[in-house]
Amino acid sequence: GIVALGKFEALHVGHRELAIQASKAGTPFLLSFIGMAEVLGWAH
Repeated sequence: GIVALGKFEALHVGHRELAIQASKAGTPFLLSFIGMAEVLGWAH
């Protein structure tokens, strides 16, 4: 499968295109959870 890791506050056109391109390379997975930025140590 393909995993695209990022901080996606909303699914806009750019995020949609990323998902489309990832799905062409393999089975796409979307993992979302609250507090991802804090867990990964990313700034707000």
